[in-house]
Amino acid sequence: MLKVYLADLVYDTVRTNYAVPLNIAYIAAYVKERYTHDVDIKIFKFPQMLEESIKDAPPDIMGLSNYSWNERLNHVFIKMAKRLNPNVLTVMGGPNIRTDYDGIGLYLSTHKLLDYYILFEGEVSFGNLVRKVLGGSGLLKHPPGCAGLHEGQYRYEPLDLKEIPVEINLPSPYLTGFLDPYLSDPNMIPLFETNRGCPFGCVYCTWGIAALSKVRRRSLNVVYEELDYVAQKSSKQVNWIFCDANFGMFERDVEIAKKIRQ
Repeated sequence: MLKVYLADLVYDTVRTNYAVPLNIAYIAAYVKERYTHDVDIKIFKFPQMLEESIKDAPPDIMGLSNYSWNERLNHVFIKMAKRLNPNVLTVMGGPNIRTDYDGIGLYLSTHKLLDYYILFEGEVSFGNLVRKVLGGSGLLKHPPGCAGLHEGQYRYEPLDLKEIPVEINLPSPYLTGFLDPYLSDPNMIPLFETNRGCPFGCVYCTWGIAALSKVRRRSLNVVYEELDYVAQKSSKQVNWIFCDANFGMFERDVEIAKKIRQ
């Protein structure tokens, strides 16, 4: 069985409020739904727990979310994972990178222990990587959506996000139970996503990238189910965060707001 670790790391040297790892939980739920009996997926938020797991049972694939606040921490763990399992595939994804073709290649050539970088939405691209590994091709071929270097050759075939449906049809990170351990932690703030994309092109914002200009929506019924689920499973956190680029853009957002009040 393929062992997959996904981490959205934060420094835990100062006690503060943290957000549940919704980003990697989306990827975990997607991959688990498609390769149920072939993968063992664990998600992590804190460095110590990831360190213990890597030392106890090094993963076959390790994926890390890449932000300005955890980039250096990520590379420490990539080095650790490669030392304990030289065959581990290391993957990063997230907005803390230049998104032009040459900029991605420069990042990969600068960080030699990083095998792949995934741009923008990660579920399908990471799923493509898992499919390639399960099929036995490993690093020989670059799956769509995953930028990587092989024998010094840079390859990147981006996914066309404009061709995917307006309706977001992804398994819920909450309803699949991946985030239950974090909902029970009172220091963790629940995150919600009701849509993806943004029609505006603000140059200072990741959402302003042309590839993310198409606004897509998640099923209203699933959004309601998640709100009810978190209300029942959480530690009664008083703050919830909505990750939409522009919550309130659609008429249905009024109904969502009413549900939140309820």
